[in-house]
Amino acid sequence: MKEQIIFLLSSVVVNPSNGLVSTGSQTSITIEVTPIELIKFYIRFGLKVLGQDEQEIHMTGEVIEPNLNILESEFNYGGVSILHQNNFILKI
Repeated sequence: MKEQIIFLLSSVVVNPSNGLVSTGSQTSITIEVTPIELIKFYIRFGLKVLGQDEQEIHMTGEVIEPNLNILESEFNYGGVSILHQNNFILKI
C-alpha cells in the first residue's frame, strides 16, 4: 500500500459544528472519521474562545485493515445450531 496523507473533507463530521459554552462550563466535541480506504489522514479545525484568538486543532490518524479470526465454536449464533465446525477467517 502506498502511504499517503490527505485531508478528508467529506468523511469527517465535527459535532457540534458550532455552539456556545457558558463561562466555567465544559463541553465535548465529537469528531467522526469514516474513511473509504486504508490511509493516513491529517485534519485541522478551528476553535474560537470568546475574547481570545482562534485556536487551531490538529488531528492525525491511520486507517488499518482489521484482521479478525473468529472460531465458530466461540461465536454466539443466538440459538441457531451449527451442525459441523470449521475454522474460518472473517475479513471486514
